[in-house]
Amino acid sequence: ALQSQQLRIAQQELAEQIEKLATDIFSQLRETQKTFNDRVDRLEASQSERLRNLQLQTQQRDDAHREELINLTKSLDHRKTSRHDLGQMLVELGQRLYTDKDN
Repeated sequence: ALQSQQLRIAQQELAEQIEKLATDIFSQLRETQKTFNDRVDRLEASQSERLRNLQLQTQQRDDAHREELINLTKSLDHRKTSRHDLGQMLVELGQRLYTDKDN
């Protein structure tokens, strides 16, 4: 009978320790998940900001190229230009577009 009671007490203590460990593990898991979600949210916000900045820079660069093309066109309208000069201007504009594309 004494041995039986000691066994029940040992089983109860073991069950309590297992329950405490499970509670601790679940608590750590929830904390880890919260930390992970917070990091993902921060990363998402950072990437969204970078994307907006890149879109703005691209739009500004496109606007600058458009303005330059308009100015070149106006310049050509006001003076006679040889085919050679016109070709050089177009090559230069193409090189600028290609260079800006890489940046």
